[in-house]
Amino acid sequence: MNTKRLRSAIAVATKKPLKKFIFVLPLLVVPLQSTPASTTSTVSQIAQVSRCNNVEIRATTGNRDYRRGQSWRTCTGSGYQFIFQHDGNVVLYTPSGRAIWATGTDRTSADILSVQADGNVVLYDQGRAVWATNTAGNPGALFAIQNDGNVVVYTSSGRPIFATSTDGGQSRTLTAARDWSGGANQNSSPRPTFPLEGYNSIGNNCRFGQSCTGNNGNHSGVDYMTNAGATVKSICDGVVKYSEPSTTNIWSRFTIIEHKNCGGRNTVFAYYGHIDSQVKAGSQISRGQVIGTVANWGNNSHLHFGLATQWFNSGWGYPPNVQGRSGLENSGWIDPESFFGNTSNPVSGLKTYFISSNNGDYALNTNNYFSRIDGFPIMSSWRRNDSHPDQQFERLQGNWGTLLKHKSTGGCLNAHYLYNGAQMNVWIPCSASDPDQNWNIDDLGGGYFQIKRANTNLCVDMPNRNDSGRIHLWQCDRYNPNQRWRTN
Repeated sequence: MNTKRLRSAIAVATKKPLKKFIFVLPLLVVPLQSTPASTTSTVSQIAQVSRCNNVEIRATTGNRDYRRGQSWRTCTGSGYQFIFQHDGNVVLYTPSGRAIWATGTDRTSADILSVQADGNVVLYDQGRAVWATNTAGNPGALFAIQNDGNVVVYTSSGRPIFATSTDGGQSRTLTAARDWSGGANQNSSPRPTFPLEGYNSIGNNCRFGQSCTGNNGNHSGVDYMTNAGATVKSICDGVVKYSEPSTTNIWSRFTIIEHKNCGGRNTVFAYYGHIDSQVKAGSQISRGQVIGTVANWGNNSHLHFGLATQWFNSGWGYPPNVQGRSGLENSGWIDPESFFGNTSNPVSGLKTYFISSNNGDYALNTNNYFSRIDGFPIMSSWRRNDSHPDQQFERLQGNWGTLLKHKSTGGCLNAHYLYNGAQMNVWIPCSASDPDQNWNIDDLGGGYFQIKRANTNLCVDMPNRNDSGRIHLWQCDRYNPNQRWRTN
């Protein structure tokens, strides 16, 4: 049960004020048989041996994801040990316990080790790659922790394409900082920069593989809704392959950049669509360099951002003869949200949210003097006042969506219970890993959007338009005026 709800249940049962609790967890002994943190599809089993042998992990049609604390040995009770440590580092130890190789990610918050179906092995820090073998493009590859002390990635045909070169117990401990700056070996891959400083929402049904505007469910990227003139940046170093500064075709104004060693991939082509480009074909581009601004499309100004593993000589928003997400992936397109980490919205800036003016000009509001749920103020409606901190929210990155941090209380908008009519509060501290604080900002067109609790069909709803009016969750309905919000 969610800790917040557990505390609430205790309060109801005892009818006494809640006290602070300190939970002491017993020591967790991690078994040598590892279990994936999540499995997106059926994959081959890990070869766990009873004597001494190689430990082999192969992802077939989906990624194998592991969390901190996972451990593998090449021999039962002894042998080389490969550990994803709780400090975020992945370390290879000899049978005597001497560290001979490491990813050097102990100063990151690396939380997922992913053996990917594309052949790459990647360490992620809250969805962002911080280390990789850079072996993408080799589906069916085998990740092997060998009994001779070497850790190797083999292609499906058995050709080695990555190795730690630690066979025989040789020390080759490298740090992620050196690996990823290109100073240590050829397997360097910098962390990509997000192409926008911020955005308002993702276009309605305009995610990867969706129908968007009715184009048969083959949208090859993500539409990030933002203001015209918003700065667009290159995600990594690269070379401009194509730049169209005019509106000569219906897809209009796009720039294509070839990026090498970007986000754990050897080569990726980024498609920056609907922009006024400031670069020319053949130009060398650096990571984070401004390449243009979002073009003026009225209420629909947005960046179409697509990624592919191969060169397409068009900025296809809807590739022909391709259907759905699987069709896109099979033809070389990549989901940008997965590339940058789930559906996180890396946006920032204080904004005021208020209901549609034709239904009353009232804002989402709270302060420290309001009624409380579990000790934190509930949300209410109040007449709109753009300059008042009780009505201002900062958008922060969450694990499954956007955190809405309230300015005057410092807490984040929180779905305390999940049912029709459940009131909401703010919660302190804000936490990207708390599902009740993660929200999807879904575009409705015309400058309006819904605020939906991530991974549910419950939306922020304003049934009353008066000062101190009720705010609660209700089944999402894009035509319900109580759920249509906009920014100033």
